[in-house]
Amino acid sequence: LASTTASMVSHRRHLEEKEAEIAQRNRALEEASRLNLQREAEIRKRMEALDAATTAVANKTRQRHLQAKEDAKRNALQEKEEQIAKRNRELEEAARLNLQKEKEISERMAALDAATAALLERANNVQDEIDR
Repeated sequence: LASTTASMVSHRRHLEEKEAEIAQRNRALEEASRLNLQREAEIRKRMEALDAATTAVANKTRQRHLQAKEDAKRNALQEKEEQIAKRNRELEEAARLNLQKEKEISERMAALDAATAALLERANNVQDEIDR
């Protein structure tokens, strides 16, 4: 009986050691599981941050593209305005030259009118002398 009891006690100790080992492994597994959950949460946060950063970069890229288009349109408009201003200056110069020519023509016409009037007066005077 003593040897059976000793054998049972030994077997019981062995079982208790196995249970303690299993409990230790379970605690280690639970700790590993908890750490994995933490890592998954960290990975999710990093993925969300990465998604946000990617979205921000895409938005910035889109914004730069739109800004470049707007700048190109503004430059084209400015170039057109410069062309129009140049054309306006050319037209103003042409108008000034036309006014100057009109003035010269008017002066010549006045001189011709005066010369014609003088010639008519002279012709009339000559005719008057002939008639006398």
